Amino acid sequence: MSRYSLNLSVAFVGVLVLAFLAIFSARFFITNEEADFKADLVQNPSRYILRVSKQVNKGMAYYLSAVNDQDEQQLRKAVQLLGSSHGFLSNAFYSRYAEEQQTLYHLIDEVMDIVRRYGLQVTQLERSRLLRKVSRIDRLVTRVEQQAWDSVIQGYAENKAQNQAISDGHKLQNSLLNILFFLFVGLFVALSLFLKRLIGMRQQLEQHQSSLLQSEGRLNDAQKLVHLGSWELDLTTGEAVWSEEQFHLLGYRPDGVNASLDAFMQAVHPDDRATVAAEIERSMSADERHSYQMTHRVLHGNGKLHVVEEQARTSFDDEGNPVRMFGTTLDITERYQVAMSAKRREKGLELLDKWMLELGSCNDQPQRFYDTVCEAVMEMVSAQLTALPLIGESGDTFTYHAAVGRHADKLLGQSMPLKGGGLCGWVASQGQGICVPDLRQDPRVIQELADELEVTTGLLTPLTQEGKIIGGLSAFRSGEPFDQVDEELINLFGQRVSVALENVQLLTTLEQRVEERTQALAVINKELESFSYSVSHDLRAPLRSIDGFSQALLEDYEELFDETGRDYLFRVRRASQRMATLIDDLLMLSRLTRRDMHCEEIDLSTMADKSLEHLQKSEPERQVTLTVKPGITAQADVRLMQILLDNLLGNAWKYTSHEVKAEIGFDQEPGETGPIFKVWDNGVGFDMAYADKLFGAFQRLHKSDEFEGTGIGLATVARIIHRHGGKVWAEGEVGRGAAFYFTLT
Repeated sequence: MSRYSLNLSVAFVGVLVLAFLAIFSARFFITNEEADFKADLVQNPSRYILRVSKQVNKGMAYYLSAVNDQDEQQLRKAVQLLGSSHGFLSNAFYSRYAEEQQTLYHLIDEVMDIVRRYGLQVTQLERSRLLRKVSRIDRLVTRVEQQAWDSVIQGYAENKAQNQAISDGHKLQNSLLNILFFLFVGLFVALSLFLKRLIGMRQQLEQHQSSLLQSEGRLNDAQKLVHLGSWELDLTTGEAVWSEEQFHLLGYRPDGVNASLDAFMQAVHPDDRATVAAEIERSMSADERHSYQMTHRVLHGNGKLHVVEEQARTSFDDEGNPVRMFGTTLDITERYQVAMSAKRREKGLELLDKWMLELGSCNDQPQRFYDTVCEAVMEMVSAQLTALPLIGESGDTFTYHAAVGRHADKLLGQSMPLKGGGLCGWVASQGQGICVPDLRQDPRVIQELADELEVTTGLLTPLTQEGKIIGGLSAFRSGEPFDQVDEELINLFGQRVSVALENVQLLTTLEQRVEERTQALAVINKELESFSYSVSHDLRAPLRSIDGFSQALLEDYEELFDETGRDYLFRVRRASQRMATLIDDLLMLSRLTRRDMHCEEIDLSTMADKSLEHLQKSEPERQVTLTVKPGITAQADVRLMQILLDNLLGNAWKYTSHEVKAEIGFDQEPGETGPIFKVWDNGVGFDMAYADKLFGAFQRLHKSDEFEGTGIGLATVARIIHRHGGKVWAEGEVGRGAAFYFTLT
């Protein structure tokens, strides 16, 4: 309901209330013939005479009281009342009471004369005169009242029939008024209820309007929060409605432009307008009739670029004509930037891997390596100029060993001090990367050089080796500053270049270091040959003498020695023989590292069979189950592998000597990088806690009186496997045998 309709209803109810009050008043005052009688009495002129008489008496009472109390204020009241009474009688004339009126007028005149003459100083005589005049006035009033009542009663008797008719008319009138009264009361109640309902409806409407405004406010707040605008376009009139956030998304103020399709297209980036217009046109086609979703750029008035996602739908009438289009606009600038950053980061990492492979191919060419580093930085961060400054040996200066891009010749080969050497000097001395959006605002920049190179933004990262700063990578360009992705890429590339640069420096001195090491190895080999010669001649000859003379004593002078003496000689011989065996084993172990290897395809199964056959012939009385998997082959040195199998199978033969049913085998298993060869037995085994000592020289896990040996055999095996680039390990359990594994590459 409108405010005008509600006001009209209130006015109508007001009129009804006034009518009700008028009828109620008439019903109250026009009731019976007694009221007629009183009305007639009130309208009689005698009331006027009586009123004046009473006012005169009141004035006289004030005057007498003023005289007694000598009160000026009461005197003034008396004069005022008497004067007003005199004026009433002079202005009004009633013929019916002319005599009484005239008499009262003169009496008042005389009283006024006494009051004016004497004031408060009235004599006793004049007071008596005043009292007499008051008595006359009282008698006059009594006569007037009697005459008035007699006149009224006489007129009432004469017009009794007429009064009866009037009374009957009044009764009928009262009945009609009663009916009208109750009708108006009912109508008033009905209208009151109707008005109450109207007021309730208005309150509900106001509440709904308030809720709608609150909802609209919350919607605007929500749209601001998520940067989502809504819009609607009437295609028949061209009028458009935008939400408040829609204005902001398009770079307008709500009070600054009228919502329209032209204003929308004006905000779209010029390069995207054709695509957007074509999509809108297609959505309005009767053949298409589709909703569309597209992403485009919006250019604000301040030059700021935003990316929005547009969703819209077109409504058509029954004839297939487009009549309305509505949709939403979502600001996805941040999401778009994150996606683009991730895409750039992924592409940059791919470029980084590509360039690292390229750098790996020129480790032995320092200058090519430096140039390639600059080219890689230029492509990864889209720089216009890149340079590679390295700190000199003195540590006080740096030199641009490479520079690529525009004006690169102005940097290449230039040396500058670390202090005062611009951004490159600062990064090389501080060891911190830096991204400078505007070179013109940075006091560390040499402005003359920046102007000469025609660059406005820079990106630099240090190069370090073992915690020491050796130089840096620098990239420059004009225009758009470098961003976080560029900084991440150049920092990561700088870390990898630092490692690769160390390899370049190592390769640069590799030839010299190889020559020095070769000479050192030659000296060592000569010393080893001298040692071997000394061992084989200087040590073996005394041992042979000890063993020979001990044997001669036992043979030639046996009867001169008792049992203890002979035992001592036997011990001397065994010790000398064991010492000779140790020397032979050491010589063999040393030769293993010096002899040349000739790898070829060999049959390990056949070689294992030969070793076991030789062991069986040495102890034909033993019952041993031998298992050798046939067809095991490998690329290896045949002589070294024969020594290896002899040692492993010999150990297995030795440590199963206490077993009644001994078992020894040679097998092959598949591995991740190649076959794994295995020699196993069911002998005494060993404790795995001591497995790391098995392959050391002179390391024994069993006493010599239990199992003879020098402790060189497994050390020899390990040396042979290492020369073949393989691995060797063992597994065992005390009393349950052992297994030795090895690989070859």
